[in-house]
Amino acid sequence: MKPEVFHLFPELERNYGMSRAWKVGDLIFMSGFTALDSTGTVQGVGDMGAQFRQIYKNMTETLAHFGVGLPNIIEQSVYTIDIGRIAEGVAVVRELWSGHEPPVAVGVEVRRLAMPEMLVEIKATAHV
Repeated sequence: MKPEVFHLFPELERNYGMSRAWKVGDLIFMSGFTALDSTGTVQGVGDMGAQFRQIYKNMTETLAHFGVGLPNIIEQSVYTIDIGRIAEGVAVVRELWSGHEPPVAVGVEVRRLAMPEMLVEIKATAHV
C-alpha cells in the first residue's frame, strides 16, 4: 500500500521541510498545525481560542482532502506556551466536537513555538 501525501500550503511546508499529512492505510498522520494562514501569517495573535479555530480550520481543509472531517481525529497532542489558558482552546474543542466523542489528547506546556506570536500547536492522527 502506497502512502498518500498532502500539502495544504505547499510552498510554506516545503520551506519548513515538512509534509502536512500522510495517509497510510486507514490512518492520516498530520504534522503540527499552528495558526498560520496560506500567506504564512499567524492569525489570532494573543487569542488562544482564535488560534485553536485557525488550526482546526486548517485541519478541516486537510482532512477534507481525504474525505473525512474533524470527528475522524482519534488523537491529538496540544503544545502551548501557556497551559494556564488551555481552557480557551478546550471550549473550541467542545464546540467543534459537539455531538461527537472528542479525540484522546495530551496538553503540554513548552517554552516557545516556531514564531513568537504562536500560542499553540496541535499534532493529530485521524482515521478514514
